[in-house]
Amino acid sequence: MHSVSIPTPRYDTLDGIERASRCRLEEGSALRGVRRDFWAVYTLGYVVELCLKAAFLRLAGLEPHENADLFVKGKLPSQWARIMGVARSTQNMHDLLFWLELVMAERSFSRKPRDGEFLREFAIRVQQVAVMWQPRMRYQPSIVMGERVRVAEIAARWILDHHEQLWS
Repeated sequence: MHSVSIPTPRYDTLDGIERASRCRLEEGSALRGVRRDFWAVYTLGYVVELCLKAAFLRLAGLEPHENADLFVKGKLPSQWARIMGVARSTQNMHDLLFWLELVMAERSFSRKPRDGEFLREFAIRVQQVAVMWQPRMRYQPSIVMGERVRVAEIAARWILDHHEQLWS
C-alpha cells in the first residue's frame, strides 16, 4: 500500500484555501501515480472546487487572512447566487458548476474586463472535471478510470495555474 498523504493547510481563510488547492493537486497527482484513479479524480475535483471558491472570495473582496467559512458554507452562497441571478440552484456546496456560474456572475457584477476566450477555456476545463466528479467518490472503492483521470489532472492543473486571472 502506497501512502500519498500530503499535509494540507487549514482552509478556513482565503489564503488557506489557496494553499490547500496546491497541496491537493500534489496529492491527486500522487494518487494517479499509484493508480488510485477514482480517488485521484475526487481529489482533483476538490482542487477545482477550492480554486472556484478562492476566485469567488477574491472577487467578493475577502482579504487573504479573513475567515472564509461564512462565505463558502451554509446558506450565504445560495442567497448570494439568488441576488445575482444565478440560474443554477444547489443544495450541495460542492457543485462545481454552481461555483463556476457564481464566479462568472460575480465577475460581471464586479465589472471585470471580459476576456471571452479565457472564460470559455476556463468553463470548459471546469466542465471536464465536473462530468466525472462527485463528492461522494471519497466513500467508494477506487476503480481504474484510464484516460479520464489524465484529463482531470490536466484540467485541474490548468485551472490552478490560471484561476488568478478570474479576479485580476
